[in-house]
Amino acid sequence: MSGKKTIFNIIISIVIIVVAVFAYRLFFPKTPDQTATTPETLLTVITPDFALGPSDEFLRILLSLEKIEFKTGVFAKINENQLRDFSTQLTPKDPGRPNPFAPIGLGGDSVVATGTNR
Repeated sequence: MSGKKTIFNIIISIVIIVVAVFAYRLFFPKTPDQTATTPETLLTVITPDFALGPSDEFLRILLSLEKIEFKTGVFAKINENQLRDFSTQLTPKDPGRPNPFAPIGLGGDSVVATGTNR
């Protein structure tokens, strides 16, 4: 009984592998470039052809960007009266210690920060 089950499992495994190979070839067909192995087909020489103009899509899009204009008339319409200043005034603070890396209690005068708000 065990021998028949082993043979059945082997046959099922082979059928699954064959179906997987056919499915792979169906969904991912080989292009002619992938099957070529001669040195002439592996070597591709690209020569620039300036007479025809840019045929590459990237160059075409890049050249189309030159036509973009920015209209600055929108900024001229804003009056100075409509602008508001949202900046805050910064107040200078006293430094803490002359040498912050010196051990505490050594190194001359030390400034102790005290809070005034309670």
